[in-house]
Amino acid sequence: MLDLLDEKYKKSSVLVVDDENLSLELSNRILSPLFTVYLATNGEQAIEYALCYKPDLILLDIMMEGLDGTDICYVLKSKPETKNIPVIFVTSHYEDKMQMKCWKAGCVDFITKPINHLTLTHRVKTHIEHKIKTEILESLIKKDRLINISNRFALDEDYPVAINYCQRNLAYFSLLMIDIDDFKLFNDTYGHTSGDNTLIKVASIIKKSLSRSTDNVYRFGGEEFVILLPNTNNTGAEMLSKKIISALNSNRIENKKTKIGYVTISIGGVTYFSKNIPNDMVEALNVADNALYKIKGNGKNSYFIEDNELPQQTILNSSTLLDKEISLIKNSEDKSNYYMCWDKESSMNRIGDDRDFYIEIIEIFINTFLEYALQLGNNIDNNDRGKVVFFSHKLKGICGDIGADRLYEFLTIIETIAKLDNIEIIGEIYNKLLLEFKLVKNLMNNEFNFSSDI
Repeated sequence: MLDLLDEKYKKSSVLVVDDENLSLELSNRILSPLFTVYLATNGEQAIEYALCYKPDLILLDIMMEGLDGTDICYVLKSKPETKNIPVIFVTSHYEDKMQMKCWKAGCVDFITKPINHLTLTHRVKTHIEHKIKTEILESLIKKDRLINISNRFALDEDYPVAINYCQRNLAYFSLLMIDIDDFKLFNDTYGHTSGDNTLIKVASIIKKSLSRSTDNVYRFGGEEFVILLPNTNNTGAEMLSKKIISALNSNRIENKKTKIGYVTISIGGVTYFSKNIPNDMVEALNVADNALYKIKGNGKNSYFIEDNELPQQTILNSSTLLDKEISLIKNSEDKSNYYMCWDKESSMNRIGDDRDFYIEIIEIFINTFLEYALQLGNNIDNNDRGKVVFFSHKLKGICGDIGADRLYEFLTIIETIAKLDNIEIIGEIYNKLLLEFKLVKNLMNNEFNFSSDI
């Protein structure tokens, strides 16, 4: 463990954020002999670098133009990718009110200006060492030591994150439960050491079958495994089940006590549409477990996925309605009459009727909207009223730039409700906002022939 700590410490990095070049250069000269240092001069750049480089610590000036230090910290703490990065505020303010604001934003420490060389070095070193130790301990706690995959503790933590993503993005979610057939008989015949080796081989085959970084396998207990599959419908879950079973069968791990002569697995699963996903993981596990026992009682070495998606007629009606609205807008001479459209004419006038430049703006809008909408969703989930107001206002600005009137209306409603301190009812409006964006994006693709998927 000490070797691992030393190795990670040598590779650690710091992101320094300050809009004063002198302060940036000073911090860089002090820290660069010890760490890899990244420098950002504003809030947007700081968030971009934090997501890109995943530094081990962020040194953040409080008073900056645009997004100030506390705003940046709120954004970083709202994102799963950056929420665990420790933030040290650099400030010349000593007032209790400012310190309370910083603590609430999520910082771990302060350093006062003018910066003292030794104080800066020791505090950064201390917090990076603490972060690395915590990560190592958490990885040990969340890993099954025998077969080197995530364990039940990690599953309990990851399930809410996975379903939260699917619920917010109106995506499908699937869960698979895998059981090694006749494993007790295998242990009784070949011994527990061979049984352990077989568990390792099966776990390795399952891991290699997962092609997406969002898909994760966990040892649930004994010879049972669970796989979480965000953004995966029933067809996708069945395809993966076939792939895993085929991969294991081709390895032919010997088990002479079974009819087939080698180790096999059975897979039970369940698929949900976003609105149907149970918040209680046990409920989903029970459905998958029942599906697993159907296979166990019907010959094993196969799979069955319970389909809890939306009824097909509901999906068909939604799709038909979407196509109908698109058709109405595309075939109308006065597209501005339709509430789902954007006001292209007024937007084009702002940029001198330059079509190529306007297409660039639309592409930037699509990417920026998704980024800010994700941050808005995270803060709705966290009941952070201030940040809901902040990001809904930011989104209104970019929607106004391209004349996306209907999106602007939804965001105005969200911002107004948040200002009234009643954000519990925003979730449904937010989901409608995402649906509306998908439609606007579809219309833009039809208009400008973008190649990106809806």
